[in-house]
Parts: sequence; structure tokens; C-alpha cells
Amino acid sequence: MTFPTFKHGPGRHVFAGLGGDWLAIFDDAHSFEELRHAIIEYNDKDVGRFVRAVRRYAGVCSSGEFRLLPGIAACADFGHVATIWPATRPGRTSPGL
Repeated sequence: MTFPTFKHGPGRHVFAGLGGDWLAIFDDAHSFEELRHAIIEYNDKDVGRFVRAVRRYAGVCSSGEFRLLPGIAACADFGHVATIWPATRPGRTSPGL
């Protein structure tokens, strides 16, 4: 998937769902590389903004968005976040990752 396709489609929904400044950060990026850099910088490893937003959103997003989250996390060098999610989400009967 090209970045423009991702940006004007599924990625937009996910980053809007992350809340806070994440959609603005997403909108400012022009490539996957720029997005990765912006996520890492805004995350602030001592604060963990991206990690917290992804974990929170994983519990409330649609099943389709839930399946995109590990790929987005991995693309931004946060693949380790997806490995700690359960196979099914609490309160949901559909499979997770």
C-alpha cells in the first residue's frame, strides 16, 4: 500500500482514533519514514505517548482497526507493543492478532 492510499484511507481512521495530537502528526507526514520519525519523536520514550494511545485504542477500536494496529506499531518501530496484546480482546469474541 502506498503512503497516499494509507493516509487517505485506513490510516486516517486509526490515527483519529488514537486521539490527542496523533491525527495532526499523521496529517503532517508525507511518507512512512516521516511518520515513523514523528511518532518516535512525539512518543518520548520516558512518557510513552504512542504506546499508551495504541494500548488504549486497541480496547475500543473496530476489529478491522485492531488488525491494523500491529502493522502500524511495527512500521513505527514499536512492534513489541503488539506482541503483548492478548489473542482476543477483553469483552470481545472475535480473534485479535
